[in-house]
Amino acid sequence: MPTVSFTRALERFLPVPSAAVEGATVGAALAAVFATRPALRGYVLDDQGALRGTSRFVSTAGLSMTAPG
Repeated sequence: MPTVSFTRALERFLPVPSAAVEGATVGAALAAVFATRPALRGYVLDDQGALRGTSRFVSTAGLSMTAPG
């Protein structure tokens, strides 16, 4: 089960605690986070649904890299 963590810089705008979620891909893990914290979507993804330029992954061990759905 992956743990998704966000930059502390987002805490200026909204709470961003780490979340342990189900998901075999980065996209699935982010979708699980956005399902419970929809306000995060606009800070992490652009209006096309792509990761914003400042988004970075530190570790993707066990996950495949696909876009969130």
